[in-house]
Amino acid sequence: MRTEYQDLVDEVSALLGTPATLESRDFGLIAYGVHDSEDDRVLDPIRTRSILRRRSTVAVRRWFESFGITRATGPVRIPPDPAAGVLTGRICLPVRHAGVVEGYIWLLDEGGTPLDDPRLAAAIAAAAPVGALLAAETRAGARVGALLRAVLTADPGDPTRSELAAELAMALGPAADGPLTVAAILPWQDPPADPAVAPGALALCLLPAGTPATARPAAGGARRRGPAPEGATGALETRRTPPDRGGAAGDRRRTGPPDPAGRADDDGGPSTAAAEGRARARLTAQGGGQAPDEPDPRTGDTPSDPSADGREKRERTEGPSADARRPGGPTYATAARRSPEVRATVGDEAEPRQTLAVLVRPRTARAVTMNLMNRAPHGTSAGIGSVRRGAAELAGAWQEALAAARVAAAEERFGGVADWRELGPYRLLSALADVPPDPAVRPLLRDEHRELARTAEAFLDHAGQAARAAAALGIHRQTLYYRLSRIAHLTGLDLADGEDRLLLHMALKAARLR
Repeated sequence: MRTEYQDLVDEVSALLGTPATLESRDFGLIAYGVHDSEDDRVLDPIRTRSILRRRSTVAVRRWFESFGITRATGPVRIPPDPAAGVLTGRICLPVRHAGVVEGYIWLLDEGGTPLDDPRLAAAIAAAAPVGALLAAETRAGARVGALLRAVLTADPGDPTRSELAAELAMALGPAADGPLTVAAILPWQDPPADPAVAPGALALCLLPAGTPATARPAAGGARRRGPAPEGATGALETRRTPPDRGGAAGDRRRTGPPDPAGRADDDGGPSTAAAEGRARARLTAQGGGQAPDEPDPRTGDTPSDPSADGREKRERTEGPSADARRPGGPTYATAARRSPEVRATVGDEAEPRQTLAVLVRPRTARAVTMNLMNRAPHGTSAGIGSVRRGAAELAGAWQEALAAARVAAAEERFGGVADWRELGPYRLLSALADVPPDPAVRPLLRDEHRELARTAEAFLDHAGQAARAAAALGIHRQTLYYRLSRIAHLTGLDLADGEDRLLLHMALKAARLR
C-alpha cells in the first residue's frame, strides 16, 4: 500500500475529528484511520466488518450506491438503516480524477456535520492527488489483467501466444521473475478486484464460464476404441467382462444397463439375473456374511433384515434419507442432469457466470486466495494451480486451478480451497468431468437411485470391505448386501470384479465434478 493513502486517511480523520476509511470504487478497503475513543460509534458493525474482511458485502455496497455516490461530485449523507445493517449514519466523500469517481472516503456521522462544512470541501481537495494515483493503478491493473486474460485464453496453436506472454512479463516487471501460479475463484459476482486492494495478487481478470480456458487439464489421456455410440460423443471405452469369463461370451462387452426383466442381452451374453446372482454370492463370500434373503416381490424388502424393513421402501417412495445428501457437493442426480448431453439440450443454469483468475506467487497463493474468498458469497470455491516458470506456462496452471476449484466445490474435505498438487486421484478424474456418464452407470445417477449411488461409493471407498462400509453408512450389513444386489441389477456390473469396480468408482467420483 502506498503511504499516500494512509497519509490521506490520517489527515482527514484529524481534520474532521472522526475515523475515516478509504475504499476503492469496488469497495475494497485501502486504508483506515485509528481513532482512540470510547465512543461506541467507532465500533460500527459495518465499518468493523469492512476492516476485518477488507471489503464491504454486496448488500452494503448496493445500499450505499443507491444514494448516487458513484456519480457524486460532493459530500453525500447516508442515514442509518438498521434493516440494511447500517446502524450509524455516514458521510461519503468521492475521490475523483478526470471526472470519474475512483474511490470513497467514509466518515461516521450522525448528522452533526452540515454538508456545506468547509472541512469537507478541504478533505475532498486533499484527496485529489490520491484520486490520480487510484486512476493510474486502475489503468495499470486493467492492462495487466487484460494481458493475463489474453494469455490464459489463447489457443495453444496461436502464433501470438508467446508474444502475449512476453508482453505480460514486461508489464509485470520484476514480479515476472521467479515462480508463478494461478488461482481460480468461482463463481465471482463482483467486478474484478483491484490488485491494490488484493494484497499479494500480481494481476486479476474475469473469465466468463464456457470460454476455451475453462477446459479441464488432460491427465494421462483416455484411450478410445472405435467410434463412440450415437449421443455419447467423447465417451470412454467401457470394458466389462461377465462373471463367467468362459468362451466367446466372456469377451463380449455390455454397452448399457441390464434388461430389467433379466432376459439375455442383445449380444447373447449372460442374463442380468444370473450375473446378479453370482455377484451377490461372491460379495457375500468376500464380506464374510450370510447372503440376504430374496426381496419380497411386492415390497422389495428383505425379510431377514430388520433394519432394512421399511427403509428401502421409503427410499423408493419418499426419496433418500437426509444423510444421502452430502453437504460437500452436488448430488449424483444433479451431476447426471449436468452431463454434456443434457447441457446441450436444456442448458446448465448452475454453471457460474464468471470466474476470477488471480496471478500470484506460489508461496502466498493460499493466503491471497483466502483473502479474496472472504469477499465472495457462500458457496464459492477456489483452486490453485501448480508452480510455473514464466508467463508462457500460465495457461496450464489456469486449467489446473479451474479443475481444483471444481473438486473443492464437490468434496467438503478440501474446505472450499483445493491445491492441484493435493488432489490425488482427482487430478485424473477432473479430466473425465466432461465425459458423458458411462451407459452402465447412468441409471445409478438418477434422482431416485442416489441412495444406491451413495452406497456404492461408500462400499468402494472402503475397498469393498462390507463391515466398514456398512458402519460408515450406518446400516446393517444385510441392508448393504441388498443394496449392492440392486446396484448390480441396475448397472450390470459385477462388484466382485476389479475392472467393474474401477469403472463404477471412477464414474461416481467424476459425476461429482460435473
